[in-house]
Amino acid sequence: MAIPEDILERIKEANDLVSVARQYLPDLKKAGRDWKCCCPFHYEKTPSFSISPEREIFKCFGCGQGGDVFKFVMSMENISWIEAVKKLAERASIEIPSNNNFETAKNSKKSIILKILETTSNFYHQCLLKSSKAKTAREYLKERGVNSASIEKFRLGFAPKGLLLQAALKTGYTKAELIEAGILTTTQKGDLFEYMSDRLVFPIFDAAGNVVGFGGRTLDETRPPKYINTPETIVFSKSGVLYGLFQTLPTLRTQKESIIVEGYMDALISWQFGISGVVAPLSTALTDKHAKLISRYSNQTTVLFDPDPAGQKAVRRALEIFEQNSMDAVVSTLPENIDPDQYLNSHGKENFLALLKSTRQEPIDFLINQVLKTYNQSGLNARMAIVSDLLNFAACNPNVNAQMQQITKIAQRFNVDEKAIRYEFSKLIKQKRIGQASQNQTQAQAQQKPEKDILNSLQAKFLNLLLFNRTLVNESCAEFFTEDLFKKIFESLILKKDDAHIMNTLSDEERLIFTKLTASDPRFSDASKAYNTMINELQTAKLKMRLNQIKQEVSLMINGKIEKDMQKLKEYEELTLKLKGAKETAL
Repeated sequence: MAIPEDILERIKEANDLVSVARQYLPDLKKAGRDWKCCCPFHYEKTPSFSISPEREIFKCFGCGQGGDVFKFVMSMENISWIEAVKKLAERASIEIPSNNNFETAKNSKKSIILKILETTSNFYHQCLLKSSKAKTAREYLKERGVNSASIEKFRLGFAPKGLLLQAALKTGYTKAELIEAGILTTTQKGDLFEYMSDRLVFPIFDAAGNVVGFGGRTLDETRPPKYINTPETIVFSKSGVLYGLFQTLPTLRTQKESIIVEGYMDALISWQFGISGVVAPLSTALTDKHAKLISRYSNQTTVLFDPDPAGQKAVRRALEIFEQNSMDAVVSTLPENIDPDQYLNSHGKENFLALLKSTRQEPIDFLINQVLKTYNQSGLNARMAIVSDLLNFAACNPNVNAQMQQITKIAQRFNVDEKAIRYEFSKLIKQKRIGQASQNQTQAQAQQKPEKDILNSLQAKFLNLLLFNRTLVNESCAEFFTEDLFKKIFESLILKKDDAHIMNTLSDEERLIFTKLTASDPRFSDASKAYNTMINELQTAKLKMRLNQIKQEVSLMINGKIEKDMQKLKEYEELTLKLKGAKETAL
């Protein structure tokens, strides 16, 4: 896919990176010639995220994220490059023309699916508001305390049996497209079945506001399961979407505090009561992707799951994930047999917030208190098993200071010698490291990582130098690059193309590599000196490559196993002398 270069240039010029970033990052502040704030892509307390207005690039010196305005929107919205271009074009009221030279996002498979989901969401919503078949659904929402504003904001719907297929086919969508969008499936008998049929429908939005899937609640308690989601598609992954995030983003970006709850209704009713930052995983356990997604917008997360055994087990897993990602999380608890939405409807916002504050605990304190409810102090073996389990939790956090604080609390609460616990903990950490090293080695052997190899190559470092010191480009030549991608990028640099134009010529996979190349400014004190050093290294590498190519053949000649080729023998000798000279020069 290619977009006319003059259009790309207009889009970029019309979207100043600082002004775009300030829409997402209210804490962004001027710092000398640059703008700085805490990074939106990972949790941190000291700002390491910086924007250079002169160069129109951003860079986080903590996590390494960086790039231009297109890359920034891609990362903030979790969308593709072409979607970011389209979004910024719309922001600047610039039309992207449709012509035979490129396929627009509108016609892509992903865009078709998003359009189907958007149309389906509106259809379900109108059914809930107007259809006589939705009477039970409307009564249910009234009983749960859901008002009309929440119904509109979350675009709740109802799926009358069989009506969606008829309506969708009339709009021109095919059955195959509806199945690919996750709206329909085929039964064993070959009949089409609608996933949300006869259910109250909760559209699931991504952070950019696109409907990517649906959750459905049965209104007939004799018809399990109570909740289902549409299947995963090319636009929908349950492990990477949080319900309610899109609706609460405007306030979450400002307040930077989030609350993780279990259900759709918990998140919806919380928004209805004016409580910001409340999100829910989609009837599934919290994942690493969920944690990283919420960390973009939140500095602290409160875990508020149901007080039943299943809910408490989910709390433990969520806390482990937050610890592994060094994220600031706390736990609050509700009275037994009551969910957040029920508590809000019964006691109101102020009492709810007061309860969260009064029951708030640090993760290790929460886990210790849970254990102490059933703890038998006379059982030594049981006590040591509990301590061992808590040490496993402490080991989740990579921060040594955090680990030591947790160990101290464990020792004090269970009346165990702290030195002995530290010794056991050190053995545990050592075992984990050995296990992790073994796992890493196995994974490395099982799959090659060409992208990593490419990015770590001398050619990549040289190209990175040229990308940030473009006055040196005309002194170089393409022969230094053996990777096709690097050749393509270098040729664009020779033609004086900027990053946006280069991205426009690359595939999605190539764009990812290019983004990583442009994310790290080498900042050499003397770029010309570094350039000359790399040129020498590249020339030496080229000589070595050629020497290795003919080395085995020359060995066979010397041993009389194949006929001698005097020209190759001479070349081998010359290469050997050149490499020896290069080595002595380097010394």
